[in-house]
Amino acid sequence: MILVQLKARILKMNNSCKKYYKDLKLLLPLRGKKEKQLFENIMLRLTELNDTNPDISYEDLCAAIGTPQEIVSEYYC
Repeated sequence: MILVQLKARILKMNNSCKKYYKDLKLLLPLRGKKEKQLFENIMLRLTELNDTNPDISYEDLCAAIGTPQEIVSEYYC
């Protein structure tokens, strides 16, 4: 059920949001509960940003959330 909701959210996002999410997944694979919660939080934030600004760019996402590399770095610290 959750997977279906996640796929539905991804389909509604613009290409910049999809690229951001994909880049993050490449850097931090899903392994446990903490990673799943992190991805859920990021997905909610991406959805929120995409809803408020459907034309948001990848650079704007990085400015609002942080780069995928920064998120992974903070996660492991």
